[in-house]
Amino acid sequence: MAGGALKDITWVTPEGREMTHADWTLPYARSLGFILGGEACVVDSRTGLEEMDDTFMVLFNAYTEIIFYTLPPTHHGKGWEVVIDTARPEPVLTGEVSPAGTRFPLKPHSLAVLRRRNGIRSE
Repeated sequence: MAGGALKDITWVTPEGREMTHADWTLPYARSLGFILGGEACVVDSRTGLEEMDDTFMVLFNAYTEIIFYTLPPTHHGKGWEVVIDTARPEPVLTGEVSPAGTRFPLKPHSLAVLRRRNGIRSE
């Protein structure tokens, strides 16, 4: 993740780095995240045009305390918009964007889905 383009799916640690084999075997790990890279183009067979999807980050916290996730750096987008956060009274949200490189607080026993944004405000 520290380099260029995102993979189709990248499993990440709360520190914001790609998971290694050792991370998968940690007995005390209670949180998991992945990024679905929308940059992989698909060619529509009817139109012949390339189509790209949004890039999403999905975060899970099975722990009893808040876990802070470091959001990917700015070369992956300037910010991340909260789309779903199950820890909130109204879990489906729009408009709240956290800047790239900051720490996102994921509350206990919750799930959050964030969408990459190129600008700090929602597009």
